[in-house]
Amino acid sequence: MKLLYLWVNCSQNGFIKKKGFNIAGEYFWEYDEENRTLFSKKKDGYIKGFWNEKDSCIEDLSIIVGTNGSGKSTLLAEIMNFNRILKCHVNEGDINHQIEQDKKLIVYENNGYVYFDHNFEYEVKSVPFIIRRSINSLDDCTNIFVSNSMENVVNEVAHTREGVYRFALTDFTINGQAKELVSVNKIPDYMYPSEEDDLSRYYDDPETHREENRGIDKIRKLNDLIHINSNAYEEINALIKLFFLTYSDSDQFMGKRYKNVNLHIRAEGEVFGNDTVMDESCRRKFKKIIEKTDGSLFSKLAAFYLFELEYYYGEFITEDIQEISLEEIKEIKEYLKDIALRKGMDNLQENMTIDEYFLNAADDLILFHKLVHENEIISNQMGIANIRAYEFLRIDLNRNREFLERIFLFFRKKLPSFLLRYVIFQFEKESSGEEALLKLYSRIFWIYNALGCRRNNIILIDEIDLYMHPKWQRNLVNCLVEDIGKLVGSKNKAQIIITTHSPIFLSDIPKSNVVFLKNEEGVCMVDSNMNHKNTFGNNVHTLFLDSFFLNEEGTIGAFAEKRINHILHLLRHEERINDNEEKILKTINCIGDDLIRNKLLELYENNKGLPYQLKGEHASEKNTAIDNTVEILRKQVRELLRTIEQLEQMKND
Repeated sequence: MKLLYLWVNCSQNGFIKKKGFNIAGEYFWEYDEENRTLFSKKKDGYIKGFWNEKDSCIEDLSIIVGTNGSGKSTLLAEIMNFNRILKCHVNEGDINHQIEQDKKLIVYENNGYVYFDHNFEYEVKSVPFIIRRSINSLDDCTNIFVSNSMENVVNEVAHTREGVYRFALTDFTINGQAKELVSVNKIPDYMYPSEEDDLSRYYDDPETHREENRGIDKIRKLNDLIHINSNAYEEINALIKLFFLTYSDSDQFMGKRYKNVNLHIRAEGEVFGNDTVMDESCRRKFKKIIEKTDGSLFSKLAAFYLFELEYYYGEFITEDIQEISLEEIKEIKEYLKDIALRKGMDNLQENMTIDEYFLNAADDLILFHKLVHENEIISNQMGIANIRAYEFLRIDLNRNREFLERIFLFFRKKLPSFLLRYVIFQFEKESSGEEALLKLYSRIFWIYNALGCRRNNIILIDEIDLYMHPKWQRNLVNCLVEDIGKLVGSKNKAQIIITTHSPIFLSDIPKSNVVFLKNEEGVCMVDSNMNHKNTFGNNVHTLFLDSFFLNEEGTIGAFAEKRINHILHLLRHEERINDNEEKILKTINCIGDDLIRNKLLELYENNKGLPYQLKGEHASEKNTAIDNTVEILRKQVRELLRTIEQLEQMKND
């Protein structure tokens, strides 16, 4: 499904009122509210299937441009909810504000046919080749919003049993994801064996299961003791990137190759914090276990496991351990396996019991021991005397798939993972641009492959050029076209809608795929495409002036413009400038534009009462500037002549 046109009665923030937006497709659409009629006309220069070369997964790609405050993000928010067409019945004289906000008209394409839908209380006349058809938001596509912004007007998740149909993943909403991960990653504290109900293996009945209830009370206190929610945002963000690098088809994007991730074991202070939840007996218990470690990463992780075991089962399960080792963990696993067999339990049940949690945790530790011996341990002394070096494990993303897949097996099944309670994944410090691109790709991949969205989708990307150098901006559209199949799957289709401030990015987009927005007296206005030059293949300077409305403001910085105008005023109206002579001359000489600089130098000399002469370096500077300008013009003439020659050849052919 592809969104072609959206008419909004009133946006949630009130900034967009009674406006229509042509998003994609070969027609310009216009809704006349007064006559209740939907019109259309063909776009000049529209190229059907422009993005579908080489079996691309991109069904269409559109760009929204405009100044800050012109309504780009607001429009994305409305597009995010475009298929929430509510069938409203309005009683006379009782028009609800929410209903006014939700009034929309949409035109969309599905399987090659064009349809429209609306939630007005009256019928709408339309062109003959499209018909009215209700859209079901749960059946057609998933709307996906991704952004590197900390907070945005789009911040929701919506899903059914069949999968996600609306999902926003920004830095802001990752906090919600982190809370969900934390809530899942606690030892189960509410499931009880049930013989009476075949449909559910467990139920919560403290009255009839008092013995188990005492154990549950211990687990709840243990969950309170372990501060697994510290730095939750950083951890889920790292997991999203790790999931992408583990399962995507390529490890190289925009020339950057990702091979490793660093694994850390939480320090005691990170786990237990400084709260009074941990009483003195707990501290003694943990200290006694720590004394049995040899300082290795494996023994550190195993110490937390033994502490949890002892807290729940009692000291008898750990009292014979003299030194933490792999063999001791294997013995504990066999003991727990006997318990599981007696109770008829299986590994990785949908509803995990406490015994199953500890049995799976033993498997985690055995696998972790193997991981440590296959990878490099990095020691960071941090230059502090008498402080033990901080160690972490550098994991090879290709060679350690078994370990990484076990991490995500628990995550996908929404089961508590011992590893995720105590292990932290960190990527080495990237530049802002590298981090922005990795976040963009990993979040799209996460929604498609980890969260189960539909196969035909609309991907909304806010401020795609954020943090990226112009060199990367120049390659971004090309990379999206080549990489999108790796993110969404080669059999799926995606309509992509992007906001940007980058003229470099815009030069890769045909004008028929661009929405131009303006802020006029606090109201969002749509500027006609006819008012703008062709964008595709156009030079950056032209696009700056035309598509980003800089011709209304000027082409140099406001501070420089103010300083130059001040100097111009002094030179024209002051009799003498002796007091500021040196400062003015230095400022004039640092101006980059040859024409402005030489004109001000002329005025400067005249103000001093001297005949203006360009001597020495000034004369040479002027001649060089003229030569450069001439060469640029000659180059442009040569390019025009070559273009004319090609056109003549095409005409003859």
